[in-house]
Amino acid sequence: MCKEFMYENKAFINDCYVTFNIIELNREEGKITVNICCQGHHTIDTFDLFDLDGWTYFEYGRPIPEKIYIDDFTEVV
Repeated sequence: MCKEFMYENKAFINDCYVTFNIIELNREEGKITVNICCQGHHTIDTFDLFDLDGWTYFEYGRPIPEKIYIDDFTEVV
């Protein structure tokens, strides 16, 4: 039996919860591709990775982007 694991993070942004699921994480190129679910709508996007004192994150949202930290993602089955 094969189990698939996914890494997920939920953040409250602009009056709603947004769920991020990692599709691909490429630290060498400094990119992350995530599935974004906001109010039932799914999109896939790729973001640049940044580093702040050893904490890796990407920025999401407007007008002021939120920092979404990679270490805040948890494994779900």
